[in-house]
Amino acid sequence: QAIAAAPAAITNVVERATLLTTQLLAFGRRGQMSPRVLDLNEATTALAPMLRRLIGEQVHLVLALDDDSGRVRVDAGQLDQILVNLVGNAIKFTESGEVTIGLSMTDSDPAHTRLNFHITDTGIGMDAPQVARLFQPFTQAESSTTRRFGGTGLGLAISRRLANLLGGEAEVRVLPGANRVR
Repeated sequence: QAIAAAPAAITNVVERATLLTTQLLAFGRRGQMSPRVLDLNEATTALAPMLRRLIGEQVHLVLALDDDSGRVRVDAGQLDQILVNLVGNAIKFTESGEVTIGLSMTDSDPAHTRLNFHITDTGIGMDAPQVARLFQPFTQAESSTTRRFGGTGLGLAISRRLANLLGGEAEVRVLPGANRVR
């Protein structure tokens, strides 16, 4: 039995090592961007199948995309990294219910378009001290979450840094019965 379980264990270790390497490389990026014109609905919808593979049977992934969201010039790789980190976190801490990816666009002036991604989940929630530590590198909400849920504590720190590089921000708002990360 131990031999039969070895391939799955090796695959798990390789996937975790790959994720950690990707996160460390992204964490070290300093202002390197490769912008291109991107259709936001298409890009978000294209990520959905990969994100759905991370979800258990009791969780539903919902896409709530604004029909008016169009094309913007953005670094697609960095935007993907942000969304995967934010949605991955929501999925990790949601045992049942749903994780929703919302997208809308606002024009602050003709030269700048603001993307608003709202990741909402029905997960375990957070208290004020956990929220205060949330975007710190190599930090988990509490030590027991590292043991229970895994992770490096880099995903949200990377997301905030990349959002800042793209001229935006990442924040969390805890709502009754749900978490919203913007």
